Amino acid sequence: MFNSALQRDASICWHPNVGFGTAHQVGGRIRHKWGNLGWENAALGYPVTDELKTPDGVGRFNHFQGGSIYWSPITDAHQIWA
Repeated sequence: MFNSALQRDASICWHPNVGFGTAHQVGGRIRHKWGNLGWENAALGYPVTDELKTPDGVGRFNHFQGGSIYWSPITDAHQIWA
């Protein structure tokens, strides 16, 4: 179940059986990469976190059921498999 509220290139996604049914925000280049990889129907599955800052405060990431997508201005968005 993919519910999306698009605003400023962001989606709010949830599934009742994932992460206790909690909705999570995915946006920008991370959202674009997730879409290129097949959205929730592919290996990454549903998001299990909102978009968060990396420890250095420069990049961003979301964790998904099957891995993560990290973004930084230097690397752009890329997946890390679990």
